Amino acid sequence: MSVKQDEISIAKRKPWAPFVAGSMSGLVASVTLQPFDVVKTRMQACAFSGAPKSMLKATKAVVAIEGTRALWAGVGPACIRLGAGAGFYFFVLERLRIALDSRTKGQPGVLAGALQTVGSGVIARSLAAAVFCPISVVKTRMEYSGVSGIKYANTAAALVSIARQERLRGLFSGLVPTIVRDAPFSGLYLLLYTRLKAAANEVPVLQDSMSPFVINFMSGALAGAAATLLTHPPDVIRTRLQLQYHATLPGAIAAGKKVEVSLMGIARNEGFKALWVGVGPRVLRRTLQTAITWSLYEELVSILDHSRKQTVSQN
Repeated sequence: MSVKQDEISIAKRKPWAPFVAGSMSGLVASVTLQPFDVVKTRMQACAFSGAPKSMLKATKAVVAIEGTRALWAGVGPACIRLGAGAGFYFFVLERLRIALDSRTKGQPGVLAGALQTVGSGVIARSLAAAVFCPISVVKTRMEYSGVSGIKYANTAAALVSIARQERLRGLFSGLVPTIVRDAPFSGLYLLLYTRLKAAANEVPVLQDSMSPFVINFMSGALAGAAATLLTHPPDVIRTRLQLQYHATLPGAIAAGKKVEVSLMGIARNEGFKALWVGVGPRVLRRTLQTAITWSLYEELVSILDHSRKQTVSQN
């Protein structure tokens, strides 16, 4: 499918289709990939105490001490955040694309088109990050509950508890680094994804040997891996901020250390490597998440609004 055909399909999509398709694909990714987030959170939060820093050792430690079910800690808020959050993101993204496309009359230049794509992704992701930040805080704390010992009955109970004890500061802790992480990620990812998909669809051999789903999945995986590597340090900051009011990060006070929550402070006091703690599980999760979410989204949205039939009629 060419970029022009994509634009025709987007313009004719039903307004609710992106939200429904995005939510469904986000739910699938959340349930499937939650263990990667649990391991990543433990690795980042336990960096002070000399806990296992490799992904495999951290996974074995969680399973040995808390059982396999602990790998799905926080899956409830994860489903809300990535399910409803993905639906919200795709809805805003499609509206922005249509609005920008109408201003350029569907024929932006190469540079303008790239900036338009990046800008749409940045705005949509920033709004989603702000709206669902409280859910993200609950998710992170539930993932860490096996270490902190602080349990929540469910997502709603956690939100009420945090609101009562920490007010808005707790509910929206880590919002700035979340936006700093997600906005560039989304812009870079969307640019790479659309370009890789368009390039693959221009190669006859790939079109003949791969289905559209496989092309979308591979494009999503490659774009997700690249964008994740470039935006990991803010994720370390986000985890620390969302946990610092919840419970003392292990070993920090005992060692007389201050819990650093700035990029420069971490690099200066803990070394540059500390900014990349947990990058392994995060790259794997994000790569698979974006590949699953976008490939399923493309399939589901075409089913919901018959965009393929509409595109074929334009040929």
